[in-house]
Amino acid sequence: MPFPSSTYRIQLNDKFTLRHLGDIIDYLHRLGISTVYASPITTAVKGS
Repeated sequence: MPFPSSTYRIQLNDKFTLRHLGDIIDYLHRLGISTVYASPITTAVKGS
């Protein structure tokens, strides 16, 4: 498994979903982001 050269963390919630990430993924790639990680995947803590 290769090491990421740069990472970007997203916070999933009701206002930012995987669909929103899909809308910006090309932009992140153009910025040089090699790895995106999300927290939390299933349920966000209220107010996060």
